[in-house]
Amino acid sequence: MRTVAMAVALWAAAGAQAGTVQVQYADTSKFADFGETNWDRERHQKELTQFLQSWGKRIGPNQELVIEVRDVNLAGELEWLRGYAQRLRVMRSVTLPFIDFNVELKEGGQLLRKEHVELRDFSYLNGSELRWRGEALAHEKTMLDRWFTRQFLKP
Repeated sequence: MRTVAMAVALWAAAGAQAGTVQVQYADTSKFADFGETNWDRERHQKELTQFLQSWGKRIGPNQELVIEVRDVNLAGELEWLRGYAQRLRVMRSVTLPFIDFNVELKEGGQLLRKEHVELRDFSYLNGSELRWRGEALAHEKTMLDRWFTRQFLKP
């Protein structure tokens, strides 16, 4: 019992050390390509929000990131499968992932940094850094993680 209580206390203390991340979206139905249906867009929004909120563990405990996603163009392009009434996302070198967002970093309510970011990954088909292989939005997560690491976790 004592071990469980200690583990819970350590877990709570670790959670207290995390910063917070707020994620907001412009109208996802107007995004370049965030899915064809409302269901697709909601699923992608949930997945992307969870990923961005995980950055809270990587910033200071009193820091807050506010991210406004303005546009998304997912990697690849939906194409009809011959003989089937469905579409498949086909990846080509010209169908780059793209994300347009605003980000603010605050600490104790004070604005430390504010910028507008437009990310494109011209080498997304290389896949050498694809940590999220097999997951939804794998290329977009890789691109965002690379940007976040460069911008916020510089040695």
